Amino acid sequence: MQQDDEERQDDEENQKDLLEEQEDKLFETVIQLLEQKDAAKKAKEEDRLKLYEERMQILKDQEEEEK
Repeated sequence: MQQDDEERQDDEENQKDLLEEQEDKLFETVIQLLEQKDAAKKAKEEDRLKLYEERMQILKDQEEEEK
């Protein structure tokens, strides 16, 4: 009886430890995904800015050609 209780308690503690490890890994994954999302958003904004600058340069070049 006492051995069964000890084994059950050990199993519960092991399950708790495993759940905590899984939770930690999940949090790490979420953090990594958020960082990737931020990096992608920043890259997209930089690409838009670059396109805008290129379009502005084309317009300036066209204006100079017309003069």
